[in-house]
Amino acid sequence: MHKLIALISAFISLHAYGQKNEYVPNIKAGYTSVNSELGSKSLEIGYYHCSDGFTASSGPSATLVALFNEHNKVRFGPKIGYELQVYCLAGKVDISYVHPYLNLTPAAGLSVFGWASAYIGYNVCFTDSKMSGFYTGIFLNMNMGSRPAFNLDLKLSDKSKAHTTNFYASRIGN
Repeated sequence: MHKLIALISAFISLHAYGQKNEYVPNIKAGYTSVNSELGSKSLEIGYYHCSDGFTASSGPSATLVALFNEHNKVRFGPKIGYELQVYCLAGKVDISYVHPYLNLTPAAGLSVFGWASAYIGYNVCFTDSKMSGFYTGIFLNMNMGSRPAFNLDLKLSDKSKAHTTNFYASRIGN
């Protein structure tokens, strides 16, 4: 476990070396399904405010959920959460209230550099255990700013250039 944490820390450090994270507002849209006794499907639209670097992003999200039950009756409610994406890995935790259900949903999955994500997790319903079950979700993040990953004008600072030059010079014996 310690090696995994060290590896993830190294990736996060590498992505941040020589560049500046930017806060990028995103509109997110998604489809989710909970495989429970009651079964549910939902559409979501919301806001994801992320600190976005070249290969990692993280931040809070707020979403409006439209929950469809087995009789195609629609209920609306809020959802708040926190999301993290590093390279192609993604994780999030959400809490939502769609009357009468209060849910906590941790999930992990795959991401396409924060643009699209697919999750699997477990929905824990505090108000009705029949609503608890495995969760799947697919989301698109439509950014409202420019993402550094697609900005080809990134430049290392003079301090970073000096450090990089000294590192390579020490490796070849200069």
